[in-house]
Amino acid sequence: YGWRWLWDYGTGDMGNDGVHDLDIARWGLGVDFPTEVVCAGDKLAFGGDIQETPDTQVATFKFADPQSMLVYEQRLWSPYHQEGYENGVVFYGTDGYIAIGRRSWRLVEKRNKVAVEQQVQFADSPHLQKFLTSVKTNATPHCDIEEGYRSTLLAHLGNLSYRVGRPLRFDRNSQTCPGDAEANGLLKRLGRKDFLIPEQI
Repeated sequence: YGWRWLWDYGTGDMGNDGVHDLDIARWGLGVDFPTEVVCAGDKLAFGGDIQETPDTQVATFKFADPQSMLVYEQRLWSPYHQEGYENGVVFYGTDGYIAIGRRSWRLVEKRNKVAVEQQVQFADSPHLQKFLTSVKTNATPHCDIEEGYRSTLLAHLGNLSYRVGRPLRFDRNSQTCPGDAEANGLLKRLGRKDFLIPEQI
């Protein structure tokens, strides 16, 4: 499991578990590629090991169409859960907010009045079944590879901003950080012989 915490092999927890919440948040906001990304963080919990990735991160993603902002927070070793969920997504609106966890969700109106709260059963089976059906029928799965790419890109861009130590601009057409050679150099890993990823597939 520890390979996730080394930059040569993994993406820290933002790319491990956090990408699932980033996916839900991006889907709920109706956005695809960010225009700006800034991320700060640190390794606060333990010392004396070889972990390179942060255990604490805050990343902000700005989107132009529709104009919106997504804030990602990671506090791996904290016993305190925001809005009561260890993992989850919260959509804040003008008249209330919706908090979505892995096994429940709730709608909270003004003055912190809980309007709806519901427990849900979490299961991988429906996702696996939809994938297998898509393979058999050539139908598009709920989370198509392009959708998965867009959500995964958020985790990579957040980590990239953390690693270079500054905000980044992102161009959706070129899929690069304009004018930032250092950041662009980290957008792709150099593969070992026999493990090279081709430019075109």
